[in-house]
Amino acid sequence: MVAAILPVVRGQTQDFTVSCPPLVAIVPNQNYVFKPTIILYQNFVEQGAELFIGGTGFSINSTVSVYVKQQWDISAIVVAFETERNGTFLQSIHVGDNMHVGAIYDVWGIDKATGTQARVVSVQVIAPRTTSSSLSGSRVMWIYHYLEWYAQNKQQVDSLIQFADATYDQYARDFGFSLNPLTVQVTNEGDNMSRLYVGWASGTTIGFSANLISNDYLARSFISHEMANVFQGNITGGWPWADAKGIWNQISQKAQKDNYPSPFPYAASARVLQELGYGNYSQVKLDKVTGDCGVSLLWAIYEKFGWSPYTTLFNYLRQQHVNLSNYDDETATAIIMVFMSAGTGYDYISLFNEVFNMRGVNIQQSKISEVYNMFTGLPSISNLQPTEIQVTNTSIPIPEYSDYLLPLLVLLVVPVLLKGKHYRFQA
Repeated sequence: MVAAILPVVRGQTQDFTVSCPPLVAIVPNQNYVFKPTIILYQNFVEQGAELFIGGTGFSINSTVSVYVKQQWDISAIVVAFETERNGTFLQSIHVGDNMHVGAIYDVWGIDKATGTQARVVSVQVIAPRTTSSSLSGSRVMWIYHYLEWYAQNKQQVDSLIQFADATYDQYARDFGFSLNPLTVQVTNEGDNMSRLYVGWASGTTIGFSANLISNDYLARSFISHEMANVFQGNITGGWPWADAKGIWNQISQKAQKDNYPSPFPYAASARVLQELGYGNYSQVKLDKVTGDCGVSLLWAIYEKFGWSPYTTLFNYLRQQHVNLSNYDDETATAIIMVFMSAGTGYDYISLFNEVFNMRGVNIQQSKISEVYNMFTGLPSISNLQPTEIQVTNTSIPIPEYSDYLLPLLVLLVVPVLLKGKHYRFQA
């Protein structure tokens, strides 16, 4: 059943508020245990795939040199990873032809600040499955390599195939355009990956780690999130609110160590889950980002005006042949603000800046004027109507749609760009 969500009728009495509280300052943890530990999430890794490497207990805001060496060999692959404000990191390396099938590789890390070495952990490289099978929905084709994976999870996979098709149709209605059929590429079927879920989007393909099948909320959340990236990525690349560049990184976090890096696809996913009748799952996502200014801003716009401001933006980007990848973060954000304002007659310029100001950033009027004058045929932005969306520095929950919340423990969300793909990790 599809639940229709309509924008509030103009004149209807209802408060719409963006919650943008101050960042939670990090207080040094007197009980912080410095104990560098390397974590491997896979028992095996296929040649040609990604080896995911995590670390905990390292020096805060420092660098870790990670070594990957075949046992009994003298040479090693060395990569440097930056730690977060809580002493953790999560990254990946590509397992190329230089890492041999059947070989066992030792992985360890050295904390740059102290010289302390984390103990060695090991992983074996296995041959990739060269044959693939496909499952076709009406809109989305699923490609997988392990027949046993589908056989063991047939009921859930078939349900997700229907869900992916419904999600495609919902985005097509909401965004106002369709795409060529999409592909879901199932990954990590043979590596026994645990404690980590991986999703990515590239072109018209969505990556979906096989272990997501064990968690219905995460599976549907990842599909709807990455499909938002696919749809907006086919309008233009370089979305500052997709990979949280610059300003959006500053506002799209609720604490200095807790970052949700993709406010638009995150909010769009919550909206589409709600529209498809998964209100409980939508609320789980929203509850997790209470205090995230970026998601709260975009959600408040949805709630008051529906999809119209966003479809207007998409249409103007296409009409003006804009590729946001050609601009820096500030200019790309200013283009979004100008197009949404000019196209709707509402003052999103002031609304966005009011939220930005809560985190000490601002897009100057000179930049807005510069961007407006870059394009021809835009309606005037001189006499815009106020959105009447309020902005507060108080932490308030995003409005609830269900009293029943599924329990979910999320330990880490880390954004990474690898080989042109938008990766999303959840551990």
